[in-house]
Amino acid sequence: MTTGKYIRTEETKKKMSLARQGRTWEQLYGKEKADELKEKSRKLMIGNKKTLGIYPTKETREKMSLIHKGIPKSEEHKRNIGLANTGKILSEETKNKISLAKTGKKLPPFTEEHKQNMSISRKGKSFTEKHKENLKESWKNEERRNKTVQASLKLKQITSSEQILFDIIKRNNLPFNYVGNGQVVFNGFCPDFLSKNPKYIIELFGVGHYCKNCRERDRRKLEVYSSLGYKTLIINTWSLNNEEKIVNKIKEFIK
Repeated sequence: MTTGKYIRTEETKKKMSLARQGRTWEQLYGKEKADELKEKSRKLMIGNKKTLGIYPTKETREKMSLIHKGIPKSEEHKRNIGLANTGKILSEETKNKISLAKTGKKLPPFTEEHKQNMSISRKGKSFTEKHKENLKESWKNEERRNKTVQASLKLKQITSSEQILFDIIKRNNLPFNYVGNGQVVFNGFCPDFLSKNPKYIIELFGVGHYCKNCRERDRRKLEVYSSLGYKTLIINTWSLNNEEKIVNKIKEFIK
């Protein structure tokens, strides 16, 4: 008769791991038993200071990630994650890590259901005065301002008017690239077209640019471009049907 602690072999551990892979606690033990085990595990962690400051290794995190891949989260699980994160203030270091992890990753567009859920969750909510002040302060930081503008324009599709002008530019071999999707941002402002060399910008203005608030914003935008040594040509959308005139105007501008 064997006594003492039973030690599983590495082979047994591997078999058990493979058998459980991709399965939730509910699938393995049933809901009642799973809830009991989760509660037991939660109570064991209360006041446990042995694990404080201990983080899983990169290899362990990758293994945990693979195990959980493809397992859909229940609505209750999603709500619990949301509640756990509500009110959390992330440190600058954490924000930078999240930003770096997402850099270069093209996120899929939001589904209509996702957009609707976001809209419902924000309905009736208004920013506190403190939040407004924080937004104003963060907007003063040029680097953050540029990142915010770039992020907001990343998935922007070229407009029909911009496409017409871009086609004219390409047909006539004019030295300009379309950068209106956030490729280039100057102090919070993104030009529509930028010359390859030297410093020339083309801005396409529609009717909306001539309202009072827009005129003020455009004035500040042109001041920023000018302060950086750029010359700006404004082309109105209603003049795009005259290609010859547009081409001559651009050629005259970059002489």
